[in-house]
Amino acid sequence: MSSILKPSESVTVGLGVAAGVFAIYSNLPSVPDIRVSEPGDTDMNRSERAAAWLSVAFVGGVAAVTKDPTVFVIGGAAMIAISWWHKHAAAFDPETGRIAGTGAQPMGLTYAQMASQAESGAEEPAGAY
Repeated sequence: MSSILKPSESVTVGLGVAAGVFAIYSNLPSVPDIRVSEPGDTDMNRSERAAAWLSVAFVGGVAAVTKDPTVFVIGGAAMIAISWWHKHAAAFDPETGRIAGTGAQPMGLTYAQMASQAESGAEEPAGAY
């Protein structure tokens, strides 16, 4: 298979595909908005996953039509970078300023319960850990 594009054209099309991936992800909430939301929000994760699959289809489709690996590499790199950027922001806990991982919360309390306790100044219930 040989590319239907000249080398200079393949880079231009690859950058266009990267811009298309950015446009797909621009339909999600902005990264600063994601960072201040609750970590691990299922709706946010589903939206990001849908954008990722749409980006994969877009990059793969254009790369298949042009038969050019440069388009695939540039578009794929843009998709991976933007996807990571959104996933990193979604895992950020604004309360602690750190990435929330598994085991970051005490057993028996949800994030919303911890936030309401912090606002009300209530003591932690016995046996919360």
